[in-house]
Amino acid sequence: MSLHEQSPTPVAMTARLDERVALTVEAAHRGAAYLAGTTHRGIAPTADAIARLEAFRRPLQEGPRPGEDVLAELDDLGSPANTVQAVGR
Repeated sequence: MSLHEQSPTPVAMTARLDERVALTVEAAHRGAAYLAGTTHRGIAPTADAIARLEAFRRPLQEGPRPGEDVLAELDDLGSPANTVQAVGR
């Protein structure tokens, strides 16, 4: 932090922490839903799920994106293309 920058206020720090907690809770819910659906998933991803992965082939954005958007995109596009192994072999 440079001499000219101000430290975040306690209110700003609390708001940032609340955002991080909310994102962590959302990730946990998405992870739980993913695991709960393992018995209904095929052993291989569908052709459509694989094709949707092409959405990830793009240049990175210039600036930051909200964590909620990144998490939703990873789950919505990536999860259907994953195989699931919730138990040992």
